[in-house]
Amino acid sequence: MKDQKDRKESKKDPKKNLFKSIINSKNFKYGSISTASTVLVIVCAVILNLIINVLSERYQLKLDLTSGKSFEISNESIDFLKDLNKDIQMDVLEDENNFKTKASYTTQVYEILKQYSKYSDHIKLNFIDAEKDPSYASKFPREKLEPGMIVLSYSSEEYVTLSPRELFNVESAPDGSQKAVSSKAEQEITSAILNVTQKNKPKVKFISGYEEEEMPEFESLLQKNGYEVQKISIVNSDIPDDTDIAVILGSSRDYMPESVEKLEKFLGNNENYGKSIIYAANPQVKSLKNLESFFEKYGIKVENGITFETNQKALFSDRNYLNFSSSYVSDVFTKNIKSTKIPICIPSAKSLTVTNKDNVKVLTQSSKESGIMPLDRDKNWEISQDKFTGPIPTSLISSFGKSGDSSGKKSNIIVFGSYVIAKKELLELTHINNSEYLINAFKILSGNESRKITIESKSLESKQLGLKSQDSNVIACVFIITIPSIVLAICAIVLIKRKNL
Repeated sequence: MKDQKDRKESKKDPKKNLFKSIINSKNFKYGSISTASTVLVIVCAVILNLIINVLSERYQLKLDLTSGKSFEISNESIDFLKDLNKDIQMDVLEDENNFKTKASYTTQVYEILKQYSKYSDHIKLNFIDAEKDPSYASKFPREKLEPGMIVLSYSSEEYVTLSPRELFNVESAPDGSQKAVSSKAEQEITSAILNVTQKNKPKVKFISGYEEEEMPEFESLLQKNGYEVQKISIVNSDIPDDTDIAVILGSSRDYMPESVEKLEKFLGNNENYGKSIIYAANPQVKSLKNLESFFEKYGIKVENGITFETNQKALFSDRNYLNFSSSYVSDVFTKNIKSTKIPICIPSAKSLTVTNKDNVKVLTQSSKESGIMPLDRDKNWEISQDKFTGPIPTSLISSFGKSGDSSGKKSNIIVFGSYVIAKKELLELTHINNSEYLINAFKILSGNESRKITIESKSLESKQLGLKSQDSNVIACVFIITIPSIVLAICAIVLIKRKNL
């Protein structure tokens, strides 16, 4: 009866009968399942992609595979941001997409900038097209703003500007062109935030009056790391009482006795001590009798000669015996640096001698295969094994305070064999420790050890993956032969099954 009823209905409605037969067919069933599966996979992929995008905006989901972690900020910056309790505006004066895609080195800066706002809710990152918003410049009337500049502000009075040129270390090619070889973005940005928010900065005075060397890059490095830097002439004035560290770089003329007395007065600090003098010798000057006698009084003798090095492991080039790495001896200034395996370079260092072992420690020195090249040598003088007198100190520290008082504050004299240690070219190199070592020394001497932020430059040079030939052959087989073969086999099986439906 039911079949008769169905036949009657099918005769009445042939379209319904056709639709029913299509629905009940195997092709429709399997095709529907296949289509539904495809749609489901696509929907899941879209949803997963949306979830990943949302999470990546809130958390660090990117993986930096560069050897120097060029697209990540260091733990020092992250720890600093965790303790930040002041709201900072970080304004980049350029369209965001343009800044991000302009060049590979600006892409690196862009990624670094994004991490600051991710690690701290107190930092707000903005991209502002100053040409479209001319009113922005009125907030900083004393500044000459330019495209690509970064303005970090705590208030209209407390701010720091960073020009694009300050974010990179640049090398000049033989044809006169310039290339950004490493990034200082993190160093500059973290230091700028620190400068904007920090109060009672340690005070550093660069002494002048006796033809000292001008070292603007070194001064800038100290400023970026939160020090108040000024120059004073010791000929015309005393070293101010609020000075923490006095710096003498490469004096070419000897000090007058009254200037030496000012150094004595500064270190004594009315018997309160707690002051430091950093002296870096000029290797081209034979003798500065008054000044060097002052250092010798505290156990450090500056010799009339330059240290030469023959140990190949210490030399930076085969034939330059004056340009070498010094080994660390004392841990006075190495306690917080990242690695003592990275050497420090003090080129053409005047040889130093300890004359009072009770107060003086050797900071760095040359190897046993080193000696002293006299500044007054004759033309027949040559480097030879019989002249080896190493190891020779290349930097020393003398510490002293009240007699018999081991717990009180001490004053310090630090002598480096050459002012070249603080030259721009050496401060910017990432494979030597000059920048980090010097900043760490200033932290310890100024009692500022709680600020453990020492940011190094990050290399922008690309490196190959470095696969062996046999490894590359295996990878080629997997991606060119194996995977495509598996996909083709699966397709063939599916096709055969569909034909047999």
